[in-house]
Amino acid sequence: MTSTGPPDTGARRRPPALALAAILVAAAALAASLWLAGGLRLDGTTGDWRAASEGLYRSGQPGILGAGRRVVAHLHGLDGRPAELEVTVIARPAASPVRLTILGADGPGTAEVGLEPTAVRVPLRRGTRDIDMQVEASALFRVAGIALVRARGLGWAIAGAVGAMVGILVLVAAWGRPSRWTAVVWAVLAALAAVCAGTFLADPVSFLRVSPAVRLTLRLGALASLWGAAIVCARSRLAGAVAIGGTVALLHLPTVWYGFYQDDFALARAWSWHELASTLHGEFDPSGMIPAYYRPVVRMSWAVDHALWGAWTPGYHATNLLLHAAAGVLLAALLRRASLPAAAALLGALVWVAHPLAASVATWVSARGDSLMAVSYLAALIAFSSPASNTRRSLATLAALSALALLTKEMAASLVLTAFLLDRVLLPRDQRRLRRPRLRSIALVTAAYLALWAAFFAFKVVYRASGGARWAGFDAHDAGHWLRLVPGLYAPIVLPTSYETWWTTPLEGWSAAYLLAALAVAAAAWGVARVTPLGRAAATAGVIWPLLAVLPLLGLSNTLDLYRLGYVVAIGLAFVVAALAARLERWPVATPAAAGVLVILLAPLSIEAAQAWAPDGFRGRASLHWKSKETEWVGQLSPEMQGLFRETVAWRCHARGWAYPDDPCP
Repeated sequence: MTSTGPPDTGARRRPPALALAAILVAAAALAASLWLAGGLRLDGTTGDWRAASEGLYRSGQPGILGAGRRVVAHLHGLDGRPAELEVTVIARPAASPVRLTILGADGPGTAEVGLEPTAVRVPLRRGTRDIDMQVEASALFRVAGIALVRARGLGWAIAGAVGAMVGILVLVAAWGRPSRWTAVVWAVLAALAAVCAGTFLADPVSFLRVSPAVRLTLRLGALASLWGAAIVCARSRLAGAVAIGGTVALLHLPTVWYGFYQDDFALARAWSWHELASTLHGEFDPSGMIPAYYRPVVRMSWAVDHALWGAWTPGYHATNLLLHAAAGVLLAALLRRASLPAAAALLGALVWVAHPLAASVATWVSARGDSLMAVSYLAALIAFSSPASNTRRSLATLAALSALALLTKEMAASLVLTAFLLDRVLLPRDQRRLRRPRLRSIALVTAAYLALWAAFFAFKVVYRASGGARWAGFDAHDAGHWLRLVPGLYAPIVLPTSYETWWTTPLEGWSAAYLLAALAVAAAAWGVARVTPLGRAAATAGVIWPLLAVLPLLGLSNTLDLYRLGYVVAIGLAFVVAALAARLERWPVATPAAAGVLVILLAPLSIEAAQAWAPDGFRGRASLHWKSKETEWVGQLSPEMQGLFRETVAWRCHARGWAYPDDPCP
């Protein structure tokens, strides 16, 4: 006879795993909020001192910054707490003492600084959101640090509590699906995301405490964790959508503060019904400020944005980010519709979303035509790939999606080609008869669009056929250019470089080794994936895709900027990556490990490409300099946008104009 005995009281008192995990998640949220909410100190080795100053440079001493005769210490995006801006100043031995004239929130002041560190302070009253401390010195001097001194208050506890609640809710919902550790990763990421997003929107200056290199490392770590957790849960479409949206946020959320750039000022205005109607039978911008294109759907999106946001630029950027995320979700659905495994399909979509060729679309508001077009384009391909029987309704839906894509941007003319590619290479052969009427429907809509476009813009047809330099200065009479043409297409897709390097290098400027390496990578990826029939089909579709998708761009004059226009072209890489990931499915750890490697390879380049459109990025600087000199262009803007443009010039150049009066911006 066996006695069961009393229950094990030690086991009964042991805290359940879910409770321990919830405590861990809450602690992470509170710790992050506590860390972000305090003051900060910046110097030559700590924090992002470049973003908080103008006129400083690295000196030969560790942590010490050199200064010219004019320096600006500026912080923008404060949450309004009372604080002090403190700059610690040291005179140079050869010029001691140094007399400083300081202009801050409370008016001008003076100070005399010797060889001992001296703190110069400007008080910040409650409600202050922006502060500039302008320092003019009698001689060159040094800066030992810039500090924001402030108490934490209760805001950090509220932000931490909200983050903890979000994380715990995610933890409970994901517990055990498919494993507990995955649920903990999701919960911690959700908690930290809630804290960081709230802090970023209310007090973005808090993130200056982290240097750009450390900030990049943290973003890469969060992105790799997000991809790994999503791939483990790839069968959940919700997890995939969250991972794609989180990727867009981690890479590009800071761009919501970039403001407007170039054409944005002309397009962000109140559009009358008459103007919107006129875009259906003529140029997309009836004012004539923008070159002639037929893109009525894009114009309608601008009208909606202006009705929602007016002159508040972050709202327009938020629309771009949402469109980019929506396109990524649709691409994942298309890859799954093509019978690729869930994890492989998700990884392919994530790689495309994080690719540097997609960064401009997410960052520059006027580039939204590509993402807006991609939403209809990919939705049309999903409808085309459906295994369901054809009905009048389904064919009408496919035709409507095709028309929407074409009315958004001319790049959609490649839709019939990519649909044919998927039909012949990747989709099930036994359903080709089912897809034949669908392909015919896309072709008829495309033919009608091309005829309409040619009728509206006959002069552009003649110009493209008769003159103008082609892709990256391509010369049809130069045999060397023909040899570089195809490698020059694959290079930025499979071996991307920095955006500025691409922008400043013509087709003949790339080395043969680099171009051949790009072809070799594409060929090797196809060779590895072709072991299985599905992998071979997906990789073949991915390798051919760029050749077809790029065709509408080849008539462009001057340099073809694939980092701005290659959004749909880069989808081919998603098919190749998904094909490779399908081979890794037999090894559970291999796909998340590959995701981590791809994050390290692509995310820094994508962030750098997005920064080109920042106020201090190479595209942003060039545009500001050019447009501010064109008084006629500024005069054509709406009164609202004229004021915003002048405010933008003053805002972006206020610090440099003081520190370098002989070399002002723009």
